[in-house]
Amino acid sequence: MKHLLGSEVAFPGLVPHAASCATANAVHAATTAMIDRIADRTDGKVPERLDEALHYAVARIEKDPRNVAAILRHLGWDGHDGRNDDRYRPRVSLSRQRLQRIVDRAIDRLRADGMIPEVVERSIALIERLVPALDLELCKALLNARLCYVRFSSSALASAAAVFRRHSPFEIGLLSRICG
Repeated sequence: MKHLLGSEVAFPGLVPHAASCATANAVHAATTAMIDRIADRTDGKVPERLDEALHYAVARIEKDPRNVAAILRHLGWDGHDGRNDDRYRPRVSLSRQRLQRIVDRAIDRLRADGMIPEVVERSIALIERLVPALDLELCKALLNARLCYVRFSSSALASAAAVFRRHSPFEIGLLSRICG
């Protein structure tokens, strides 16, 4: 998100404000502010954008904003591919094992909660119709359908499908270029 003259403008492909903060306190404050903005804008209803709906779903089951940010980051639901965008994201001061326990607990709680945001279902259904497709094509389809306004990697979409569906309808495949 980029703030211009007090108004909020979303640019596809740029990092959300919470993901660009440098310190744990800034992440905490930014995450709390984002949750508040989402709640204010949606009047307590589930948001209609994929990025916000995933954030909302995690914030429902996890009250600590630092854990919310860590879960979103780990699953790639913050609009970044965790494998490639680490330089833009704050380091989480948790051990790898502790982080994995927090994420596993959150996934179990999301599944037990049973609340699947409609935009998540619509996004998964859209991607299901498009596969096989390249990462960029999937992101472009979500943006064109106005289901989200931040870049989602195929691994983030696959993790959302795995969390919110019993059996994920797709998986990640890697293509290799063969030179001959």
